[in-house]
Amino acid sequence: MRTTINFFRFIPAIIFLLFLITCKKDNKTIGTETVNPTYIEDSIITKNITISNIKQLLSGIPDSTADSYYQKYLGEFKPSLTNKGQYPFLFRIQDKVVDEIKALANSNKDTYVHFILTNNNNKLGLLFESGKKKYFVTEVSKLTEIDSLKFSTMDSNFRTVIYPRMNEIKSKLIASDPKKEGDNSYDNSTDVMIPYKTFDEYQTNTADSVLTLLPGIVTENKANSNSKSKKHHFTLILAIFPIDANKAFLPPTVYYDDFCLKPPGC
Repeated sequence: MRTTINFFRFIPAIIFLLFLITCKKDNKTIGTETVNPTYIEDSIITKNITISNIKQLLSGIPDSTADSYYQKYLGEFKPSLTNKGQYPFLFRIQDKVVDEIKALANSNKDTYVHFILTNNNNKLGLLFESGKKKYFVTEVSKLTEIDSLKFSTMDSNFRTVIYPRMNEIKSKLIASDPKKEGDNSYDNSTDVMIPYKTFDEYQTNTADSVLTLLPGIVTENKANSNSKSKKHHFTLILAIFPIDANKAFLPPTVYYDDFCLKPPGC
């Protein structure tokens, strides 16, 4: 589904700051957390910007479905910009990586762009799977193919370090759901599959838009083709931010409700 969210007026400011703020050599302490401005973890943007500024930028966003997904994620996972944070505010996918993903998906005739959640140095990261091969999605360079042994190690670390909290949050939300919606008979999402036609809405190398993936938690009682609930599951929101002639970010077009989550499956 294509939805233009005019209410995401604060999110572009985050991305704008992440691009414009100059990195410095010295670490900066924010409260009890230390931010290393030169530290850029693959898949997760980390730059010199204060936690208080982020909270201010994210405050007061009016309600919408995609916004409620993102706000629920912020409230439950409490993402951090510091080196210690396990969960990101967003994933930025560089154009050259988008081109690689599209080329592989086309070559293998994939109907979905298949992302697998992983552990990247004890932080949530993304893998891309196509043609039975898996690739690490890097923030600043290119896709990096990983072998089965590396994947096994990353997946084991993900299920030990990252995944337990995801399942705890899902279980807590189901237990407290006033409508008794959701299903605890299966775990939280480990895979997010975006229809290729949706992913292909973003055109690279035009200098007039930016592609990001915003983490979210499904807040509506959505179900898969077998009527299994996806409510309270981790998901991703594909957000395309247009850039005007003055290099200002405009409200994004977002896609989110036709994605396949595993579990529970398509």
